[in-house]
Amino acid sequence: MPNPTTQKITTAADTEIVTSDAYPSISMMTLANTTGAAITVDLYIEADTIAQGSTYTDLIEDTGSEVDETGGYTKTSGALQVDISNGGTAATSDVFLNKAIYKNDGTLIGTCTTFTSAASITFSGGILIDIADDLDLYVASKNYIIKNVSIPSGVTLKLEGDEISFNRAEFSLWINCSATGIDVITRN
Repeated sequence: MPNPTTQKITTAADTEIVTSDAYPSISMMTLANTTGAAITVDLYIEADTIAQGSTYTDLIEDTGSEVDETGGYTKTSGALQVDISNGGTAATSDVFLNKAIYKNDGTLIGTCTTFTSAASITFSGGILIDIADDLDLYVASKNYIIKNVSIPSGVTLKLEGDEISFNRAEFSLWINCSATGIDVITRN
């Protein structure tokens, strides 16, 4: 059996689970709580990219946030203003940070790499397309494997391969925790 891949979760924010690219499937995963208190965990998959015009637009969801082009945006610097006037939905780091951002048809706008404020997000790789004022912003849908599961202090949750099976060529695996202190081990 190949060596396990290990990862310490050092933030309570969404974190991508790193797995070995050399193997097509995961045979087992453990989530170990190494703290003195219970930690609530969500484990989910997201589509890595959505092809423009794809029939898989059900893999993305509207964030409720819109572009404020009147506030300006720059394709090269990747700065984007979010419209929070007139009841617009403010950007939040848990929705946008480190996530691919799309138009409603699945066209990739770019990946948000810096959350500056409720009205400003940045794409260090630049904004890939021209965007118009009031354009709705979409992110990949979270497809939960486990949601809101409490792992007590000192306890390890074990998931078998059939419980975490997904197409690794198209999806990535993510974790969100109520606190830091989860160690993840995957075996391929």
